Amino acid sequence: MVSQGWIEWAVKGSFRRYVEALPDGAVEAADGASLDAETFRWPATIEQGGEQSRASGWGVVTLTGHSGLLTVALASPTVVVRGGKGALSIDYPWASASEEPSTVIADLVATAEHGVFAVSLTEDGAELFNTYAAGAEMAPLVLRTS
Repeated sequence: MVSQGWIEWAVKGSFRRYVEALPDGAVEAADGASLDAETFRWPATIEQGGEQSRASGWGVVTLTGHSGLLTVALASPTVVVRGGKGALSIDYPWASASEEPSTVIADLVATAEHGVFAVSLTEDGAELFNTYAAGAEMAPLVLRTS
């Protein structure tokens, strides 16, 4: 079954507050992604079949500061879940032609609440944020169908 919906993720409240407090800090959404006081939202096509679900989002959320030394771009997120566990990947905007265009930044584990997943960073996710170690717990991720 295919439906439209949203990938919602606040990343980590303390990280967003840190970026927003920087003199040149900016949090921006583009190409369909949006943000509110707490959460980033990417429109997504959600495919559910059997034990696997896949949400393919579009748009980009970018957090920047420190004169460009801090840049976190969360572009076109994809969530794949099977058997209560899954992964969050994003398009890697700086990938060269010889590199993989997307990377898994977080592992997901289903919680007791339907569509809500606990999030922990992978090695690539830790490298992207450059603030947290692999395995760091982030804000929960939510898949919503419309």
